[in-house]
Amino acid sequence: MPAFVIRVRHKLRQSIEHRGKAATLARALLAPYYLLREYLRARRSFDGRHGVDTDPTPISGQRGSDWTEWVIRGGGYAPVSPEYFVSALEKVNISYSDFTFIDLGSGKGRALLLASEFPFREIIGVELGPELHAIAKQNIRNYKTPTQKCKQFKLVCADFTSFPLPVGNLFLYFFNPCHEPEMRKLVAHIRMSLQTDPREVYILYINPLLSRVIEEANFVQKITAGPRYLVYKNVA
Repeated sequence: MPAFVIRVRHKLRQSIEHRGKAATLARALLAPYYLLREYLRARRSFDGRHGVDTDPTPISGQRGSDWTEWVIRGGGYAPVSPEYFVSALEKVNISYSDFTFIDLGSGKGRALLLASEFPFREIIGVELGPELHAIAKQNIRNYKTPTQKCKQFKLVCADFTSFPLPVGNLFLYFFNPCHEPEMRKLVAHIRMSLQTDPREVYILYINPLLSRVIEEANFVQKITAGPRYLVYKNVA
C-alpha cells in the first residue's frame, strides 16, 4: 500500500479516536487541503521516496498467541531515523564486507534497508512479530536504490534471544528491542556464541536503556558513543 494512503488512513483513525466522527466529518470539508499536505509529507518521507512501509503506523490483525508472546517480550515498533542510523554506522571503522549485519528485533526492516547501503557480506533480520516480519519482507522486495551495496538478505521470524548466530564476523544491531529479562537472555546468548566460536563482533545499540546489562556481562568494551547510541566490540 502506498505510503500516502497508509498515512491518510492513520490520520483518519487518530482523528476519529480523539475528536469523534462528527468533528472528523466537519474537518473533512477541508479534505483537499489535508490530502495535499499529507501527500507532500509522504513524498518527502523515507517511505514515500522508496515505496516502502516502515513508519510506526498501527499493526492490524496482530492477535493470538504469537501477538501475546510478542507483547510480553517487549514487542513494540519504532523506526530509526535514517540520518541517525547512517551517522552512527559510519563512525565504526570496519571493513563492512568482512561482516554480517544482523538486526535483532528487525520490525518492518528500516534498519535492514539502510544497512544495505553499506557493503556488508549479508544482512539478516530477526523479528518475533509475524505481521512485522511479513511487512519487512515486502519492503525488501520494494527497496531499490542506485547506491545499494548489499542485496544478500535473509529474514527470519523467530525469537531473537535464541536465534543461532552465523559463523564469521558479526555486526549486531538493536534498537531497545525488549524488556530486561529478554535482554539478559539475548546478551547471554551472544556471549555463549562467542565462547563457542570466537570471532570479531560489534554491537550498535540505539536508545540504550539497558546498556548496563551488556556491560555487566563483561565480554565487550565500549568503543564509541553518541547522544543516543553506544557501540561495543568484543574483547578477547
